[in-house]
Amino acid sequence: QFFNILGKGTFGVFDYSFALEEDQIATIGTGKQVSYLSYSKFYDEMNKRGLKMYVKVGSSKIDHTLKRAWVDCIYGEENLCKDYMALDKEIRVNLGIGLAGTDGSARLLNRDLDPEWLEINEFINNNL
Repeated sequence: QFFNILGKGTFGVFDYSFALEEDQIATIGTGKQVSYLSYSKFYDEMNKRGLKMYVKVGSSKIDHTLKRAWVDCIYGEENLCKDYMALDKEIRVNLGIGLAGTDGSARLLNRDLDPEWLEINEFINNNL
């Protein structure tokens, strides 16, 4: 289902949690069961499709206890991902300038005018 949704477009911005080992099923606080796709299955399928995923480092994390990665990410054709990252930085810098001295402006920009983006495999490997 996940790849069917992703396959409907050429680019996406979202957050997602992956199981770092095998697929996981867990019950969350609402009592609902949630499935966590294995990162290696995702990565293999993404590569077959010739697509890329980049992770915003400052707002993503690895949970070693649960063996999961939570990523704030972009996914799609490489040129679209690179265009998005450049535009994201440009907008943040301009908003930072325009909002300088305004109460709450740092929170609006998540205190990050120049977020670091890494290809997902690099992010995972750097944080294991």
